[in-house]
This record gives sequence, structure tokens and C-alpha cells, in this order.
Amino acid sequence: MHPTVLIGLDGATFSVLEPLMAAGHMPNLQRMVEQGVSAPLLSTANPLTPPAWTSIVTGRGPGNHGIHDFVRWEERPGTFYFTLYNASDILCETVWSMASRQGRTVTHLNFPMMAPPRPVNGFVIPAMVQWRHMRKNVHPGSLVEMLKAIPGFRPEEWGLTYCEANEAMRLRAQHPKEEKEWVERNISRDHQWFLILAWLMERHPSDLTAIVFDGVDKLQHLCWYLLDPDHLPDQLEEWEARMRGYLLDYFRGIDGYLGRVRDLAGEQANIFIVSDHGFGPTRYVFHVNTLLEKLGYLAWLDKDDRKGRDTNHEWSFANLDWRKTTAYVGTPSSNGVCLRAAGEPGERRLAGEEYHRLREKVRNDLLAFRDPVTGEQIVSRVLYREEAVPGPAMDKAPDLFLTLSDCSFVSVVREEPIVLHRPKINGTHRPQGVFIGHGPGLNRGVRLSPRSLLDITPTLLYSLGLPVPEDMEGRVMEGAFSEDQLAARPICGTGATSATATASADPYSKEEEETIFSQLRALGYME
Repeated sequence: MHPTVLIGLDGATFSVLEPLMAAGHMPNLQRMVEQGVSAPLLSTANPLTPPAWTSIVTGRGPGNHGIHDFVRWEERPGTFYFTLYNASDILCETVWSMASRQGRTVTHLNFPMMAPPRPVNGFVIPAMVQWRHMRKNVHPGSLVEMLKAIPGFRPEEWGLTYCEANEAMRLRAQHPKEEKEWVERNISRDHQWFLILAWLMERHPSDLTAIVFDGVDKLQHLCWYLLDPDHLPDQLEEWEARMRGYLLDYFRGIDGYLGRVRDLAGEQANIFIVSDHGFGPTRYVFHVNTLLEKLGYLAWLDKDDRKGRDTNHEWSFANLDWRKTTAYVGTPSSNGVCLRAAGEPGERRLAGEEYHRLREKVRNDLLAFRDPVTGEQIVSRVLYREEAVPGPAMDKAPDLFLTLSDCSFVSVVREEPIVLHRPKINGTHRPQGVFIGHGPGLNRGVRLSPRSLLDITPTLLYSLGLPVPEDMEGRVMEGAFSEDQLAARPICGTGATSATATASADPYSKEEEETIFSQLRALGYME
């Protein structure tokens, strides 16, 4: 057994990290790569934060763990219900529980879908929790008072919301002098998470310690062209040069945290760095519901018919005319088409040949669509849900999963043109994230072929000296460990995961849900 640390860099990609290492901006990360093992890490079929991180910490895919998106929606008789996914929706045991029930201590910080927290033998602070709701959303509840005692900890900076970040970026676009404040707030927020991590590692060390730094994702979404060498302009404007400097400061800061965590963990610790997905450029906005409307699968309510409906957005999916809609996309983050029988919500479900005929026709129509301007095929791949998310929970997933030619997320609003070309590229999720392992028993200087993020939980369990349940989809990354290590302690697979425990608190209040919905809209995951 080795003390084990899992560091999540949300959205990290080698296409950004490797040039930063080569330029000397991330020496700690470079040493870990050169003296350890690394590999591209393949994400879930829809490379999205909730299903991907949940797969990382369960070793199971979305068809088994049940988390498909930020938002869960379903038809009920006469109405259409939607709410946020939360920890109570996870159908599989997590690595935190597996370690805890076998006598290991656990600390995990800022992981999505972990609120309300399930009890562990240690400490939990989930992602997307506001300070005013902390006490019911951490474990143990006494952790709130402990946080207040951390030197330099500032809740107002730790609690930076996606809305605030997005608004600051909007203002920066209008007034370039604002960009420094926006990046500095992201730097400060991740620093607050590091203060919590370091304080707990020093005073309450755990056998398994884990944290996610999510600023990487937010910065890359909006500033991709200033980070990707393939898209960096030959000549930067003055404000762009300053902005790139601030971005480099951010990554240098992350690298400093990696070095400090390595020191705190000790020489006998195994440290794993992973991302839930990668990143790349996006060149256009695809208004998928507009296309489905033109193809005859979808209809919108007239304004007079929308009374009593949720109208948070002029053309939100809550304003579809369900009597005339047989195919629609509910959220941008889902990249998934839902099929239904035309009629009031909950009247009847498609089944049998009717279902298979409709999904085949929708699939073919989407694949056949070409950008009217460039002639480019926009939807490059369509997977049936049994291909994308096999398992007992796939019936809660969209019926069709779309991959666009630039791997971007769709837009669900009713706008023209169907394909809107961006004046400047943004960043979007890509299927290949990163895996890096460093420590005793791990191979040195080895680059593996792509591995699955389902392999992370089994690999963590092996590092902790624990058996790997046989009902997991993932497997221990044998190539990450030396032959001597595997010979001295062979991989042990035994038994099954345990039934999931009851969450320690009620799901989000209406106030908390609306706060998170606002954050998701600000990031573009809802419209």
C-alpha cells in the first residue's frame, strides 16, 4: 500500500501542457512525466464533466452509474420535469466508499456530482457549493469551522461562481483592461482550494487524497487561441499579449501546487494526475433544434400558448410544442437527441419498430446535413444509446449521441443560421484527456497507449493495496506499474462493489438549484 493522491485538472490536454512544459513553465509536471508514466485518457462517449468525473471515481460508465448530464429531465403525465443531477442519483459505489469501508481514510475536494455528500472515513467538500450552504454540503459538518481557521482562506474568493466569471469575461471583451482581474480571480479561487488541500494534508493526512482544479477548463473555453500553439496568432495585440501572460501565470501556479502536494504527500506516495476530457478549438455554433424543426421533427409553441410554461429563455426546450415534437435536444451539454411520440407529455412512449424506424431516420438526416456555406458535414458521428452508454441506466440517457466535426457542443435555441461561424475560435471539449502517474512502483519515463478513464478507480484501489471488485468495467493500468511491483503484489480481483449508501443530506434546495442553473447557463451548458 502507498499513500495515494489524485489530482484532477478539469479539461487538461497534452496539446497545451506539453508546450508549457517545453517552455519551462511547468517544471514540476515535466519531472513527473519524465520520471513517471503518462498516457492519453479516453473520456466518456459524451466528454462532459458530470458523466466523466463520475466514471473516474466509480470505474463504471454512465449506463451503470446513471449520471448523463448536469440536468435530468423526464416526461410525466401532463408535464415535463427537469432538475439537477446530484450524488443521490449515482447508482454505483464510489472509490471513496470502497476505500472507507475497508479501513482507509479519504479526503476528496471539488469533485462534481458529490453533493449532497455521502459519509466517508475522512473529509468531503463537493464542487459547486456556495459558502452559505456549506454546512449541509460538507462532511463532517464541523469542517466549516475548521476552514475558517485556515490562514489566508477567503470564502468570498473560494466561492467565485461561473456567473461572475462569465460576466467578468463579457466585460473584458468590451473593456480589455478587465482581463487581468478575471484571470486573477480564477487564480485566486484555485489557490483557495489549494489552501484547503494543504491544510488537511498537513493536519489530517489521508490514505487517499483527491482534488479537482477546474480553472483549467474555464480558461480554455474562452481563451483557447491564446494557449494552443497551433492557433496562436503570429502577432498578438497588446491586450492579447497581456492576457497570455496572465494565463501562463495561472499554469505556473498550478505547477507550484503540484510540487507542494508532492512534498506534502512524501516520497512513498503515488500521485496520479487526470483530466475528465481534453480540449480543442471550436469554429462554429450548430443550432440543432432549428435543423430538427426544418426537418419536421420539432415544433415550438406560439407565444400565446406558453402561459404557465417555464420561460427562462425565449426558446428554451420548455417551450416546445410536445403535440408536434418527436425529436429534440434538451440541453447543449447533452449533445443528445431524445425521441418521443407526438402528444402531451407522458401520453405514450415510442416502442418496437416505430422507435427503431424513427431513430434510424433522424440519425441519417443528421449525418446527411451539410453546412450551406462550406459544404462540410457537421454531425460526424451518431451513436445509439446502447452503443454510447450500455447498462441498466441507459434508459435515462438521450436516444442518440452526436459528435460534431469540431467536437463542440450544440446550441438548442431557435436561431438562424443553422450553422453560425464564429469570428474567433473558442475552446471546447475533446475525447482525449491526460493521465500521469509518479511514485514508487510506477514505471519511469514510459508513455502508454490511450487508456480509459474507467481504469482510474481500479488503479487507485491497487495503489492503496485494496482488491479490485470484479463488477467494474475498468481495469488496473498494469502498464503503469513496474514488473517488480506487479510481481511483489499481484493484482487481486474479488467480490463486487457494495450497494450505495444513503446520502447524508437532502438534494439541493430550490435556491441552490437556481444558483447552479445560472452558473450552467453562464458556461453555455444550458440555454
